[in-house]
Amino acid sequence: MVPDRIEQTLGDGPCVEALTRDRPIVLEDALLSPQWSEYCHALSAVGMRSTLGVPMELEQGASAVLNFFAPIPGSFSSRAVESALTFAGVAGKAVDRQLCGRQRR
Repeated sequence: MVPDRIEQTLGDGPCVEALTRDRPIVLEDALLSPQWSEYCHALSAVGMRSTLGVPMELEQGASAVLNFFAPIPGSFSSRAVESALTFAGVAGKAVDRQLCGRQRR
Protein backbone atom coordinates (compact mmCIF):
# COMPACT_ATOMS: atom_id res chain seq x y z
CA MET A 1 0.00 0.00 0.00
CA VAL A 2 1.18 3.54 -0.75
CA PRO A 3 1.97 5.40 2.52
CA ASP A 4 -0.57 8.18 1.80
CA ARG A 5 -3.35 5.64 1.38
CA ILE A 6 -2.76 4.15 4.83
CA GLU A 7 -3.81 7.28 6.65
CA GLN A 8 -6.62 8.00 4.19
CA THR A 9 -8.00 4.50 4.77
CA LEU A 10 -7.71 4.66 8.56
CA GLY A 11 -8.77 8.30 8.92
CA ASP A 12 -6.21 8.82 11.67
CA GLY A 13 -2.52 9.58 11.95
CA PRO A 14 -0.01 12.43 12.05
CA CYS A 15 -1.14 14.11 8.83
CA VAL A 16 -4.79 14.11 9.91
CA GLU A 17 -3.64 15.62 13.19
CA ALA A 18 -1.59 18.24 11.33
CA LEU A 19 -4.74 19.25 9.48
CA THR A 20 -6.93 19.42 12.58
CA ARG A 21 -4.32 21.20 14.73
CA ASP A 22 -3.11 23.43 11.87
CA ARG A 23 0.54 22.82 12.65
CA PRO A 24 3.29 20.45 11.52
CA ILE A 25 3.27 17.02 13.13
CA VAL A 26 6.33 14.76 13.13
CA LEU A 27 6.25 11.02 13.74
CA GLU A 28 9.84 10.23 14.69
CA ASP A 29 9.66 6.44 14.58
CA ALA A 30 6.65 4.32 13.68
CA LEU A 31 8.07 1.37 15.60
CA LEU A 32 8.43 3.30 18.86
CA SER A 33 5.47 5.71 18.84
CA PRO A 34 2.66 5.13 21.34
CA GLN A 35 0.27 7.08 19.08
CA TRP A 36 -1.65 5.80 16.06
CA SER A 37 -0.76 2.13 16.63
CA GLU A 38 -2.66 0.76 13.63
CA TYR A 39 -1.25 3.48 11.37
CA CYS A 40 2.30 2.97 12.66
CA HIS A 41 2.10 -0.78 12.16
CA ALA A 42 0.89 -0.37 8.56
CA LEU A 43 3.43 2.36 7.84
CA SER A 44 6.37 0.30 9.05
CA ALA A 45 5.07 -2.68 7.05
CA VAL A 46 5.62 -0.69 3.84
CA GLY A 47 9.13 0.30 4.90
CA MET A 48 8.50 3.81 6.21
CA ARG A 49 9.46 4.77 9.74
CA SER A 50 9.15 8.55 9.92
CA THR A 51 6.45 10.97 8.75
CA LEU A 52 6.01 14.73 8.57
CA GLY A 53 2.60 16.29 7.98
CA VAL A 54 2.50 20.00 7.10
CA PRO A 55 -0.80 21.84 6.60
CA MET A 56 -1.09 24.22 3.66
CA GLU A 57 -2.82 27.55 4.07
CA LEU A 58 -5.59 27.67 1.51
CA GLU A 59 -8.36 30.15 0.93
CA GLN A 60 -12.04 29.60 0.21
CA GLY A 61 -12.63 26.96 2.86
CA ALA A 62 -10.24 24.45 1.31
CA SER A 63 -7.69 22.47 3.31
CA ALA A 64 -4.80 20.17 2.53
CA VAL A 65 -1.73 18.64 4.12
CA LEU A 66 1.60 17.79 2.55
CA ASN A 67 2.85 14.39 3.64
CA PHE A 68 6.52 13.48 3.71
CA PHE A 69 7.77 9.96 4.45
CA ALA A 70 11.19 8.50 5.21
CA PRO A 71 12.43 4.95 5.79
CA ILE A 72 14.87 6.15 8.47
CA PRO A 73 13.64 7.10 11.98
CA GLY A 74 14.16 10.72 13.01
CA SER A 75 14.57 11.94 9.44
CA PHE A 76 12.74 15.23 9.93
CA SER A 77 14.91 17.72 11.79
CA SER A 78 13.71 21.20 12.77
CA ARG A 79 15.46 22.49 9.64
CA ALA A 80 13.54 19.98 7.50
CA VAL A 81 10.27 21.09 9.12
CA GLU A 82 11.08 24.74 8.38
CA SER A 83 11.88 23.87 4.75
CA ALA A 84 8.62 21.93 4.49
CA LEU A 85 6.70 24.92 5.89
CA THR A 86 8.28 27.18 3.28
CA PHE A 87 7.42 24.70 0.53
CA ALA A 88 3.84 24.38 1.85
CA GLY A 89 3.47 28.17 1.66
CA VAL A 90 4.51 28.21 -2.00
CA ALA A 91 2.42 25.14 -2.83
CA GLY A 92 -0.61 26.63 -1.08
CA LYS A 93 -0.41 29.75 -3.24
CA ALA A 94 -0.20 27.63 -6.38
CA VAL A 95 -3.22 25.57 -5.31
CA ASP A 96 -5.16 28.75 -4.49
CA ARG A 97 -4.43 30.14 -7.96
CA GLN A 98 -5.62 26.91 -9.53
CA LEU A 99 -8.81 26.92 -7.45
CA CYS A 100 -9.53 30.55 -8.34
CA GLY A 101 -8.99 29.79 -12.04
CA ARG A 102 -11.53 26.94 -11.92
CA GLN A 103 -14.16 29.12 -10.28
CA ARG A 104 -13.89 31.75 -13.05
CA ARG A 105 -14.55 29.21 -15.83
